[in-house]
Amino acid sequence: MDADLESRVAELETRLAFQDDLLGALDLTVARQDRTLGEVQQELLRLRAGLEALRVALGHDATAEPPPPHY
Repeated sequence: MDADLESRVAELETRLAFQDDLLGALDLTVARQDRTLGEVQQELLRLRAGLEALRVALGHDATAEPPPPHY
């Protein structure tokens, strides 16, 4: 029974070590994705600002357009 308990503890320690490694890898992945998402959000804001500036420069007014044909 003592050998059985020792093997169970060893199995639990092994599983814990793998879970620690996996948790570390997942943490790095989430941090990398968070940075990427922040960069994408900043780029989207820059693109929106650029589009708005282009609309202003071209004198585009959405309210002056006629409604689509299906109205």
